[in-house]
Amino acid sequence: MDGAGEAFFAALIGGRVIGVCGLNVDPYTPAQGVGRVRHLYNLLAYRRLGVGRQLVSRVIETARGRFDILRLSNAESGGGPAL
Repeated sequence: MDGAGEAFFAALIGGRVIGVCGLNVDPYTPAQGVGRVRHLYNLLAYRRLGVGRQLVSRVIETARGRFDILRLSNAESGGGPAL
């Protein structure tokens, strides 16, 4: 995740990583300006505390001006909706 506009975020509590999320250029579309939200994980013990929301908010902030569309996919959704 070292391309233009790409980033990786980690949520920490007391120096411990409790959640992560990344942003990169979507490699599965030829369209320009499409970003992909990657590897959104949050430790079970820290769910329902807003950690995931904060990580995704940071991704969206970082994507502004670089990507017109953000895509999220997971094992259940296949391609996933645009954000």
